[in-house]
This record gives sequence, C-alpha cells and structure tokens, in this order.
Amino acid sequence: MREECYRLLQEAAEYYSINLSETGFDSDHLHFIADLGLRSKPEIAKCLKGYVARKLLAKFPDVKKRYFWDSGLWNPSYYMV
Repeated sequence: MREECYRLLQEAAEYYSINLSETGFDSDHLHFIADLGLRSKPEIAKCLKGYVARKLLAKFPDVKKRYFWDSGLWNPSYYMV
C-alpha cells in the first residue's frame, strides 16, 4: 500500500507539474518538500490528496470499507510551511 501511495504521489505531482523532493512516510502520515510555484498551499494539498485518494481507493476498495468506514483516505488537515 505504501509503495502504491508513493507511486501515485509521484504520478500526481507529474500530472499537476508539482516538483516534489524528500518524500517520506511515517506510520500514519507522509512528508514531502514541494515547490509550490504560483499555486496556493490549499490548492497543492487538494490536488495531491485528491488524486492519490481516488486512484488508491479505486485500486483497493476493500481498504475504504475496512479502515475508513466509507469516508475519505486523508484527514482534511495538512501542515505546510
């Protein structure tokens, strides 16, 4: 799951022309450095989180029911500096 999430994050970044570096996972969240360009922080979060969640949960539909009670993959919050 983690490998697929990483792959999809890279795919999303390429799709939206967002430069990512220093991507890493902790037990329940991920970290990365992104070049925001002219986009806002909320726009970057929405693009990346939405893309990864749609594709990941489409590929693993049982995960959504088992772990997320049919809600979304990501917590609505994020932290960017």
